[in-house]
Amino acid sequence: MKAKKIAIILGVVILLGAIVGFTVNQSQKNVITVQTGKVAKQDISSQVTASGQIKPKTIVNVGANAMGRIVRLFVKEGDTVKKNQILAQLENVQSAADVAMTRATLSSSQTDAVAAEAALNTAQAQLKSSTADFARAKLEYERAESLFKNHFFFNDD
Repeated sequence: MKAKKIAIILGVVILLGAIVGFTVNQSQKNVITVQTGKVAKQDISSQVTASGQIKPKTIVNVGANAMGRIVRLFVKEGDTVKKNQILAQLENVQSAADVAMTRATLSSSQTDAVAAEAALNTAQAQLKSSTADFARAKLEYERAESLFKNHFFFNDD
């Protein structure tokens, strides 16, 4: 029986040791480690280093409706701009060529219109001439028909 009592006491001591060890281990998890140092008189210097990105409040993509080489810039990088402000001047070679082409097309169309009007006048004159020829042929026909009915033929016999 003595061995039984010793085994029970030994089991209780081991159990109490485990409980105490677990408690001490759990209490050390919430402990904050503090660095310490010797107090000494010195100058205080503060230096902060950080990494990150700088972003604008508003991002705007600027584009153009026409293609061409930029010949003059009215703003510099980083300048604040306003709505409808002119930012750059483009080379006007393409737009000048477009204007010249449009003028040439207009001139050609005007020439075509004059030619069409002349053709219309010619056709109207031909219609009047044909109408007059028809009226003359009709009169000749009616005269010949009248002569035929009235037997006004000359006989060479």
